[in-house]
Amino acid sequence: MNFQKPPHSYSVEEIYELLKTSGDGLSKDEAHNRRNEYGRNRLQERKKKSLFSLFLSQVNNPVIYLLLAAMTVSFIFSDIPEAIAIIAVILLNTIIGFWMEYRAQTSLNALKKMAPLSTRVIRENVEKEIHAEELVPGDLIILEAGDLVPADARIIAASELSVDESPLTGESLPVSKQTDPVDQSAQVADRTNMLFKGTAVTTGKTRAVVTGIGMVTEIGNISKMVSEADTDEIPLNKQLGMLARRLIWIIGGLAVLFFIFGWITGREIYPILQTAIAWTVAAIPEGLPIVASIALARGMLRLADQQVVVRKLSAVETLGETTVILTDKTGTLTKNQLTLDHLDLVSGRKVEDKESEAYRHFCRVAVLCNDAGKNDGDFQGDPLDVALMDFCLEQGKERVAQLRDLRRINEDPFDSDSMMMGTIHEMDNSSYISAKGATAAILEKCTYYLDGGKRKKINEEFMEQWVWRDKEQSAKGLKVIGFAFREEAPGAADRLKEKDEFLKDMVFLGIAGFIDPVREDIAESLERCHHAGIRIVMLTGDHPETAQHIAR
Repeated sequence: MNFQKPPHSYSVEEIYELLKTSGDGLSKDEAHNRRNEYGRNRLQERKKKSLFSLFLSQVNNPVIYLLLAAMTVSFIFSDIPEAIAIIAVILLNTIIGFWMEYRAQTSLNALKKMAPLSTRVIRENVEKEIHAEELVPGDLIILEAGDLVPADARIIAASELSVDESPLTGESLPVSKQTDPVDQSAQVADRTNMLFKGTAVTTGKTRAVVTGIGMVTEIGNISKMVSEADTDEIPLNKQLGMLARRLIWIIGGLAVLFFIFGWITGREIYPILQTAIAWTVAAIPEGLPIVASIALARGMLRLADQQVVVRKLSAVETLGETTVILTDKTGTLTKNQLTLDHLDLVSGRKVEDKESEAYRHFCRVAVLCNDAGKNDGDFQGDPLDVALMDFCLEQGKERVAQLRDLRRINEDPFDSDSMMMGTIHEMDNSSYISAKGATAAILEKCTYYLDGGKRKKINEEFMEQWVWRDKEQSAKGLKVIGFAFREEAPGAADRLKEKDEFLKDMVFLGIAGFIDPVREDIAESLERCHHAGIRIVMLTGDHPETAQHIAR
């Protein structure tokens, strides 16, 4: 499907018109015609190797070439035992490699056939379940928590929707989704109105229009780039090639010197030549390929014991060459299970003072500026949102239920540039604006703070003090978030609904620190990596002080 600009930049009405579809979905005939035009919704697979090709690939090795040459020479000079020994070595090495890679290929094929992906789709205003490969551009799909996204799609309706996009972007935290158009220059991670093939819905439910299938998806583009990338020789083959060349020069040079010395001393040429070649053949390490194959096969079997399927034997050696590992912090080094550990409100009153105005506003912002969804009675989604909901539930379930029933009339989703999110909710006597995010970013949007229930103007000293408090808590390993609010008259609801930038002149409330415990087994894993000479580098968007605390 050709779009003049990216699908995420169109409104819902425009995307319906461009794809010639509606809320009733496609007709049966139209879906059939589009399947014939665009093909099936699947990624292109590389042509499978035949068993013969798989067998031949095992001899694509510089040392094997050297052994084949030695075998040929042995036959020429009637050294049959040596030739047979070399043949046995080559066959044994080839069989080991062939069998291990054949087993891996069989396992992968079995995994692909285990669970064909199906999805719910609306066609002719009837909801039905079809195989994901039958989807076409313009199809209207229905997804909810736990579903895999079968194709790239533009969201047209969403309820408390968050999606795990880690297979595509590497981001470990779920991404909140919405329906409004996004700037056409937005990167994949910031296209909050799109669903991408291969990702998974973590909370909420949605309806979306399919905009891309198969290779015309984000994951398809990645697959295409990978398949077109140049394939470098693995380190083992490079080293074996270097060894083979050195052996040829060293052994060949010594053989030539041996022949010249014999000729100078008056020996017969044929016996000297035969002896020199025999000596050359004997100097070639026939057992080297077998030793290498057995070592790699053992590594392949050990990985299989850890539920890892290795497609190619040589990949084990490449893994063994690893010297640096770049790892995410949240969810990899830590448990990704946040709990609220520290609350510091501007009024100086702590969590125990539940009657203060600052505390009441904090709980209100924590519930309203929150995308956690409920599934089977439990909150799910971004771990920070879940931690806030769990904390507020302990303060009063009835109040939380009342706040969650309020209508959200506008929102500014979190993104990596602004480092914050904001929402507007319609209340009985006001329009309530909530915001949470990085402390420094929140302070930049604030003009006032609460002091004993009264608003006071923020100055530079105040901002520096709270940035220092943020840094102090981050140094203890806490993920620190700032909170703010603003109230507008009820009549401002329509104006705020259309306003893009509503986060200004906010009232700063304070900060909350969340603890994400380190995994119990991570210290042992890191120690094993260090013992193997592997350097570990942590990648995180958290405060540097938090990252340093976790690293220590």
